Amino acid sequence: NTPPDLEIPSDDQRRARTESDMAKESALYSSALGARAGTLPTEEVLFGKFRLRPSQVFYASASGLSLATVNLKPLVPGHVLIIPRRVVPT
Repeated sequence: NTPPDLEIPSDDQRRARTESDMAKESALYSSALGARAGTLPTEEVLFGKFRLRPSQVFYASASGLSLATVNLKPLVPGHVLIIPRRVVPT
């Protein structure tokens, strides 16, 4: 079993999505998950050098230690990020 080759476009080849597009996709994922999500953030979330709007986050783990968010420039349709909530100094 060999996985198929996947052509990954470079960052500059991928179109950044609008806030509205990301909020719509996030709302779809959130409604599909229903009440299984933990408490979602109400303020911006810091992820490295990026500030994510609460509308981009569609899932919070029950422990509150991780979040799932839609991607600004997804590699493929449905590509999401699972990120830690804890900020670790670099």
